[in-house]
Order: sequence, then C-alpha cells, then structure tokens
Amino acid sequence: MNALRHELPTAMRRLARAPGFSFAVVSFLGLSIAALLAVAAAVYGLMLRPLPYPDAERLVDVGGQSRAMSFSLGLSAPLIAELDETYDGLVALGAWERRRGEEGLEPTAVQPGVLAALGVAPRLGRAFEDATIASDEDAILISEGLWASRFARDPGVLGQSIDYAGRERRIVGVMPAAFRFPDGTANAWLPLHLTPADTAPQNAQVFGGLQVVARLAPDGSVAALDAALQARYGDDERIAGIREHMKLVFEAKPLREALARGKSELVVLLGIAVAVVLLTTLANLANLWLTRA
Repeated sequence: MNALRHELPTAMRRLARAPGFSFAVVSFLGLSIAALLAVAAAVYGLMLRPLPYPDAERLVDVGGQSRAMSFSLGLSAPLIAELDETYDGLVALGAWERRRGEEGLEPTAVQPGVLAALGVAPRLGRAFEDATIASDEDAILISEGLWASRFARDPGVLGQSIDYAGRERRIVGVMPAAFRFPDGTANAWLPLHLTPADTAPQNAQVFGGLQVVARLAPDGSVAALDAALQARYGDDERIAGIREHMKLVFEAKPLREALARGKSELVVLLGIAVAVVLLTTLANLANLWLTRA
C-alpha cells in the first residue's frame, strides 16, 4: 500500500508532462472498455437475463426445424391442435406469430393459451379467451408503454380504438410493463383464432410459421416432450413430403434458448469485432511507447 502511495503521484506527474500521450492512452483504453461492456450487455440480455415469467424454466418452445434450410418452420395448425394428445405433461400451450409492424405498432398474434402458458394477465382489462376468441377478431391488447405514449395512461382506454391494417382495433386490455413477448420490440397483441378449416387434416403439411409456447407440468420435462414429438411425427405419413424435402425434425427447447435463436451468431460477431478493437488498441499503445522511447 505504501508503494502504491509512492508510485501513484510519480505516475500522475509523468502523465501530466505528456498530455497528448496521456489522452491517447486513456482514449484507447476507454474504447476497449466500452466495447467489452457492450459484449457483456449483449450476452446478458440474450443468454443470462431471467425471463420475466413465473417458473420460466418450465416454458418451452415446440416446433419443427428444417435441417435443409437451418431455420424454424414452427408447427402446422393441425399438429398444434393435437399437441395436448402428443404429450400429456403440458398444462397450457398456445400458438403465436409475428405480424407486420406499422405506424408505431409492432404486433404479435397470440392464442389465448399463450398468456396462460406464460402466466401473465393484463394489468388493466382482460385477455383473450377461448370462449370469446371468435368475437374478439377486432380486439387488441397493448403494452404499458403504448398506453403511456398514445393514451397518457388514461384509465378509460378500454374500448378505445387503434387503427391497424386498415381496421379499427378495440382495446380490451393493457399488459404489464415487463411483458414484451416475444421480444423487446413487441407492443401490441392481436387474437389468433385457428378455425376448424385451419386445423383440418389436409393442412398437416402447411407450415406457415406458427410458433408454439407451452408450459410443462411440474413432473414434465423437455426431454420427455422431445421424445414424444419424435415418436409421434418421426414417421407420420401426413407430413412425409415436407419432412423429407425440408429435412424436418421436431423438437422442444427451453423458451429462452428458442427466443435467442439466430441472435447468438450476432454475439459471436460482436465478440470478434471487440477482439479486433482490443488487438488494434494494444498495437497502437505499443507503437506509442516505441515512439516515446
């Protein structure tokens, strides 16, 4: 400690005698630290931050993955309708899909089972319900942020309208501030209604991008659900064509892993960029020292 007290004033005097050099060193080090913090924040946000749902470790994504194209196809409507029969260790499930954003709205269409699976209820108003989903065709749930920015937190917002896709949508509920499913950009949720025509057997091969989130029972597991999917659809003749053409496999994943799908590559690229910045910083600092020498 005494040595530090002795050396610190000496170091400060040397830096003061060469302000240009000192500024360059501090700038390079500051840039490196900022880059490291950016990577750490990205890793935490995508991989480590807990999902804002109760018992989030029991939430799973269920879908078909194309090995030929390396992306998720989700599930077809008939397969979603029979998922309860495929594995009895689920207590709630629902399909969802992203919709086109416009005029400050970033909507996601959800079945009533999505909110039930996530364990989230509106802070104001009501959610979509199975019994009323058909009559909720023009309903909409909005985020707390949208409620604040467009309606100044008006407690009488329920029943007011928002225009989307050329139609007036009636606000039936306001979601809690922490609810941003499926990601931080979502600020509105539309009802997703799968009709008997959608779930007809001939549509088993129609994979239109419907994603599924489910909640496992306390005694359920991702491995058991995954095995049930393989057993049910591994040789299902209804989907033989798309299974062979797209190299389709069915699997269950923890929801956090599924939501980070495609984003982990961005973290890797960011890490490479930071490594380049650090190497450049070290090279520049070495060059400065050599120049001073």
